[in-house]
Amino acid sequence: MSELFFNIQKYKKIGDFELSSGKKTKIYWDFRPLLVNYKELNLLMELYFENLWNKIDSNEKGLNLIGLEFWGAVLVPMLNFLSPNQKINYNPLILRKKKDYGIKERLLGKINPNFRTVLLDDIVFTGNTLISAIKYLEKSNIKVDKILVLINNSKFKEINSTPLDSVFKIPRI
Repeated sequence: MSELFFNIQKYKKIGDFELSSGKKTKIYWDFRPLLVNYKELNLLMELYFENLWNKIDSNEKGLNLIGLEFWGAVLVPMLNFLSPNQKINYNPLILRKKKDYGIKERLLGKINPNFRTVLLDDIVFTGNTLISAIKYLEKSNIKVDKILVLINNSKFKEINSTPLDSVFKIPRI
């Protein structure tokens, strides 16, 4: 785990950054380089999905797994290659950011009403992205039962009363 933690640390950037919420931070996690580093991407995704499957009740009928654009949307297709547990049916979906151009439909895929719903993303700083996603889904009569992120860089254990789990908890400095 410490070797993996070291590898994650190289994706940490120090500087002056503005988050989508408008808040400023000195630390930013940039996982984009993982898209061209298959070995580390594979390692991180195996850890991510192992963590997901370990936190799911084995009696679960199935799960709607909604990846948030951008990183969550990368995670969803990775399930087809890296899922260590095929005992649970999963329904992959992607929630796109709101756009004023092109195809405006935000939810790609169809919710299975018999499955619980899990949101997947890379990191939580302020929670604004997840709050916005949950509100959008609630307006569409979709209840989010759990959130799983790679890194929790916040003080939150839940967002909008939805339990938040992470592979890594890295407090802000």
